[in-house]
Amino acid sequence: MIRIAICDDEPVFLAQIKNLISDISDSKCIQYSIARFSSGKDIFRYLNSGKSFDIIFMDIGLER
Repeated sequence: MIRIAICDDEPVFLAQIKNLISDISDSKCIQYSIARFSSGKDIFRYLNSGKSFDIIFMDIGLER
């Protein structure tokens, strides 16, 4: 299973990226899980807890 994280402060973009990943993965019969984060702080806390992802899609312009 591929573990994927998406981090974006715009809910529209979170949904679009999730849908693209889901469509492609489903069409190729790839098992995956997607976690969505709306801030860099949230994903940072998650990663600091010892959990990890195989792929992370990050917005390049998150709020501070």
